[in-house]
Amino acid sequence: MPTSNPNNASFNQAFFYCNALLEVIFPSNVNITSFDNAFQNCYNLRSVTLPATMNSLTSMNLSFFFCYNLRSVTIPSINSLNSLSSTFQNCYQLEWVKFTSMPIVGSVSMTNTFNTCYNLQNVYFPATGTATSSYNFSATFSNSKQLKNIVFPSNINVSTFSQTFYDCSSLISCIFPTSISACTNFSNTFYNCTSLLNITLPTGAPTAATNFDNTFYSCYKLQEIIIPPGYIFSSMNSTFVNCVSLKTFTWTPGVQNSLTSLLGAFFNCALLTSITMPTSMTALTTTGLSSTFSACVSLISITLPSTLNTITTLASTFNSCRSLTSITLPTSMSACTSFSSTFSNCYLITSITLPNTVG
Repeated sequence: MPTSNPNNASFNQAFFYCNALLEVIFPSNVNITSFDNAFQNCYNLRSVTLPATMNSLTSMNLSFFFCYNLRSVTIPSINSLNSLSSTFQNCYQLEWVKFTSMPIVGSVSMTNTFNTCYNLQNVYFPATGTATSSYNFSATFSNSKQLKNIVFPSNINVSTFSQTFYDCSSLISCIFPTSISACTNFSNTFYNCTSLLNITLPTGAPTAATNFDNTFYSCYKLQEIIIPPGYIFSSMNSTFVNCVSLKTFTWTPGVQNSLTSLLGAFFNCALLTSITMPTSMTALTTTGLSSTFSACVSLISITLPSTLNTITTLASTFNSCRSLTSITLPTSMSACTSFSSTFSNCYLITSITLPNTVG
């Protein structure tokens, strides 16, 4: 390409399926406005040098999709960009990407941006972004199996972290933005992150009820979770399933009257000895405590809130809690009609107090 080409704007599908292309150097002053699918399926592409700025660009959807051999990319200033959906998805050999700046538009999609980048080791974000933008990080790093550490810009807003690190089996640490007031979804965020050691959620809690289904599912090495005050949960189905190394679960639950389910929430948390429950959970569904503490073999004590009026079943709730010696169920649990396997394999239990209103 020429070294100067200020009037060239559109590169949508420009090099689509150029299988033998190895290297591209853009003119430093090219004013790119569209870049979707620009290098999609360029299997042998090794190197791309982008222009000095890309501030007129609004979308990079699928730009490098299936560029198997691309190793690294530095992205220049992208002030107007609103979508990086699947930009580097399936770039199996990609090792690192550096963002010079973050977009400053209202809503930015980073859905699947690095999904299935098996060799991705680093993504360098700037230290700060802008609080005026809201980022969707759904499945952004999903299946990036070599990614070990990630540091988000400190002051960006995030709308969702759903599946962000799904099956990132080498991830050790994650530093979130300082506030995530707009985030309402943490479902499957760290699903099967088997190397994760500890997590501290931001002190700037979401202002609305947040979904935490499967958030730490099968995080085998996770030892500590710190949830600062202010978090309101909408659902915690299977949140900590198979967190067999979890020793410290720190939260200030207070009133959780938006929480609808704790189904299997602490299943097989084998090292947890005690859990402090919320003081009120009036929104729990009828089956919301089924299998909640099942296989918590070290659990010694548990205090349930007095407000459990809607619960109709405690099926397998304390199944295989082998260290539990006594339990008192709240008198409000008058609607409970099923105790199927509730205390099965509780070898040491000597005292059980049921609500006197149970039929």
